[in-house]
Amino acid sequence: MVLEAYKKFLLTHAPIVGSLENLAESVTYVLPGRFAHSELVAEGLHSVVSLLTAYHDAVLSPVFGGKTPNKFNAYTRRLLALGPAPRLAAYIATLLNAVQVFAEMLAKDYVSESFRWKVIAKLELLKFVCRLVLFRASKGRMLLGSHVPERDYDMASIQEDRQAKLKAVVNGEDLSVGDGSSSNIGKHSGKLIPSILSDIVPKAPQSGVSEQDVASFLNRKAASVSEALLPIDLVSQLETPGVVAEWMHMLRPLVYLMALRKYGTKSWNPWVLSLILEASSLGIHYNAQSISEFISGQPSTTKKPMRKFLEKDELQRRLWLLGYYLLRDPCYSLFVKERLDKFCESMSKKPIISLASGLLADYIPLWENYYFLVNP
Repeated sequence: MVLEAYKKFLLTHAPIVGSLENLAESVTYVLPGRFAHSELVAEGLHSVVSLLTAYHDAVLSPVFGGKTPNKFNAYTRRLLALGPAPRLAAYIATLLNAVQVFAEMLAKDYVSESFRWKVIAKLELLKFVCRLVLFRASKGRMLLGSHVPERDYDMASIQEDRQAKLKAVVNGEDLSVGDGSSSNIGKHSGKLIPSILSDIVPKAPQSGVSEQDVASFLNRKAASVSEALLPIDLVSQLETPGVVAEWMHMLRPLVYLMALRKYGTKSWNPWVLSLILEASSLGIHYNAQSISEFISGQPSTTKKPMRKFLEKDELQRRLWLLGYYLLRDPCYSLFVKERLDKFCESMSKKPIISLASGLLADYIPLWENYYFLVNP
């Protein structure tokens, strides 16, 4: 009952809710270091906002989302539609990513250091199980950084002329009935398919439709390679080297945790082992076909497949994540901490810039003390 009432409020006051989301998220960036336990309050607020944002997207995306979803949303929605197991795994992984830092802070500050590491281990194990379910459901496709559709609308800029549509949704009216236009919605793709006559005839009401008009229309509407693919094929199935690389990527956090438990946080062994696994995974992905040719002992007769947009974007994201190794001990303590402290101190005496350096200085203790902030 309460949830249904909130859903109606959300549908009729989406711009206000969007503004509150942005305000709450901004507050979380300036809270750390302001008062006792401020970092815990900031992280708790961030977790709540993240969970509410996910719920808001689930409610509002069918109403305000674009008629044609972007490639990422098309793929993730198709993956979630494969069954209840991948859908549950995707949302559990999203939930864990939203609350993991907050859970670690609560365990460390209010229970004990040993309990904190138990929480970290259980969360990482749950995340691994979720990734494994998604990997199997996708039939061996590369895992993306996020497992649920991203926001493809702007709550804060919803126009007033869409209020009629909102009221219809709130009142439970059927919006699937056409508006009298000659356009159709694809049954399986969900794409808006314009009628040829509705596009051409208004432009040539006197002379009728010529072959040139039809050819021009078809050229404008021709689909690109990625648009012609089925949503699930926007990410390619991996061959054997790629599957090995993806397993290395999924297992890396667990291997790193076990090494930390054995050697301690000040040892180089966990750091080096984790870096080797991550770098090897990336290297195999970038050279999968060459490795396949080497293993088989003969060159491939097929042309090297073009890596799709989502795969390129994911590999680029993983490449940037290697920067977190600078913030992990012992590399951080030996090479980064002193230089970072000196930088913040030198910038603190300069106007305007001191505001940014002050925020950075407030976050330094968090990087040093909490696992999930440097192991996302």
